[in-house]
Amino acid sequence: AFNAESYLKDSINSILNQSYTDFELLVCDDCSTDNTWEIIQSFQDSRLRIFQNKENQGYLKTSNFLVSHAIGEYISFQDADDLALPDRFMKLKKHLIDNKLDLVGSYCGVIRNGEDVLSIIKYSGTFDEIKKDLIHKSHPPFCGSAILVKSSIIAQCGLYDINFDRIGAEDYDWIYRVSLEGFKLGNVSEPLYLYRQHNQSVSRLNFEKNKLALFSGLIAKDLYLSRLNNQGETFEMLKDRYLKEFELNSDKLYYHILRLNFMNSRKELFKSFCVFIGAVKFSRDKIIYTLYCFRSKFCKW
Repeated sequence: AFNAESYLKDSINSILNQSYTDFELLVCDDCSTDNTWEIIQSFQDSRLRIFQNKENQGYLKTSNFLVSHAIGEYISFQDADDLALPDRFMKLKKHLIDNKLDLVGSYCGVIRNGEDVLSIIKYSGTFDEIKKDLIHKSHPPFCGSAILVKSSIIAQCGLYDINFDRIGAEDYDWIYRVSLEGFKLGNVSEPLYLYRQHNQSVSRLNFEKNKLALFSGLIAKDLYLSRLNNQGETFEMLKDRYLKEFELNSDKLYYHILRLNFMNSRKELFKSFCVFIGAVKFSRDKIIYTLYCFRSKFCKW
């Protein structure tokens, strides 16, 4: 939790009020400058374990730290500004056990200021569908914060790769690595997690500070395909390649990312389109390409 005073109380309450009650909740203040730490300390619940970083560590390192202190048979996640529906844990665990899964996610509802759901992000549900999506779509069919996973799997695979620190897509890379180990994945076909969109989200701030965040998802996907096909590419090799491409022709890379996102959800498309409009030089080709892509996409909708 970093400077999360606006939403943190509701987020923590949505966990503590779960219908499934046998859990521990680990919360860490990542050196906030607002009242985040005071809000965390105000809760009186024996299931709550709290930590405070001495200096800002960021999402990836703090998540790895918290998971290393978790003692449960299963591990789940939640961002400090998001919400869990009351039956989230119960339904995730039941679906995982009933379907003999190792990792399970769910649909996500998108909210903004209040709790009204603006849209629902849907993902493939069965393991066979997910395996196809891992290869053919630009990112895994999961919301990284909405999953439940056996802690034994994290013990075997680890959690987030430090190479993705503060650039995003660490959850993509992690899910790809879990799938490469042959574990069985699935999704509950209903929204159990509410994802909040706002201008101060970590993903937005990361991109504004670090251009590598623009193509971290592409690096994660390329790493997955390289490992799947035993091609031996590393994070550093792919990073250098994308940085070089960006320096030589940044417009081409923005076009490439936008084109990939036309195969994804409206949320991903809209986010990529906003980045595209703000980054690519104004030109006749830009207008023609954009109109062509949107005509193709909206005709399908």
